[in-house]
Amino acid sequence: LLDLLADRKYNQHIDIFKQDSVGMNPFECACADGRPLCVRWFLAQLTDRGDDSFAQQIINRQNPLGTAGSTQTRNQTPIHLAIMSEDEETVKALCSYRVKPDVAAINSDGTNAILLAVQRSLPAILRRILCIAFSKDLQVRYQNMTPYEYAKSIYFEYLQIAIEPKKILQAWQCWQLLQYGIDDVKQTWTAIRSQPLPAYNAIMTFWKETDKSNPNTNIHHSP
Repeated sequence: LLDLLADRKYNQHIDIFKQDSVGMNPFECACADGRPLCVRWFLAQLTDRGDDSFAQQIINRQNPLGTAGSTQTRNQTPIHLAIMSEDEETVKALCSYRVKPDVAAINSDGTNAILLAVQRSLPAILRRILCIAFSKDLQVRYQNMTPYEYAKSIYFEYLQIAIEPKKILQAWQCWQLLQYGIDDVKQTWTAIRSQPLPAYNAIMTFWKETDKSNPNTNIHHSP
């Protein structure tokens, strides 16, 4: 059905990138819903057009309206929406396309793609983004913190509250990825993902994070 709609021989007046009443086009909806196959299909249509300028406009378009169920956050790009879907394959589809998404684009909340992945503790997605990021993208400040400092603050915040061990580990992995930066991301990811889930007990919040007897110290140290 999608191929038929896109075939200009039969449907010369159908715009598959037309925006709806909230400013979302079908490509952005696919990103927001975490539909990697649909995202790849739309990217293939951009390739068939052979117009990199148009592809750039679509891939890095910032919606001035609130998107993905939010009336507050504006200027979201497709990569923002894909991260919010928390689907790694969708993010991978965007990051591996020949016209790269602008991971430095900032929405109305002040977050770019890197910060958003950190905020949601999504290390696998953060890894994909770092592979196409530039050093300058790691210097943008949010709440007066760099992405590295922000990731570290989230990790230590998680150590002070009752939260799933998996979330603690994911926050730590984000912190470690940013500590090593954009160099050898694949090797760094392989090393840090092998770390075990942190130990967890009911009195975890009473331990100091620097205390060697803290039950979470098994993930305190870089590989």
